[in-house]
Amino acid sequence: MVVKKCSRLVMLLLLLPLLVLAQDVWTESGFHDFNDGWFLDGGSNIYVSAEGQLRMITQWDLNGDGFLDIILPGSQAHTEKENTYIYFNTGRDIDGRSRLEITGSVFLT
Repeated sequence: MVVKKCSRLVMLLLLLPLLVLAQDVWTESGFHDFNDGWFLDGGSNIYVSAEGQLRMITQWDLNGDGFLDIILPGSQAHTEKENTYIYFNTGRDIDGRSRLEITGSVFLT
């Protein structure tokens, strides 16, 4: 009896993802499709362009090549002259070869 109940439970757990995946796919393909909705607080940095693309308000593509770059504006040290590091994304890799270092003393006059 217990084995029969367990096997039914296992069968249900195995079939449940298939039922979820069988649901209709929701797609938005343009500005007018997105226009009928809204973003919650998690969407405070995104908007829908006139082309119907989701875009970020704060763009971090500093060199304009289409790839988001990484900005590390200092550490947790208790000094006023922390260096800022910018790692430029090449679309394939982000490593130290693409790093730009801006010394903290530049910002103090």
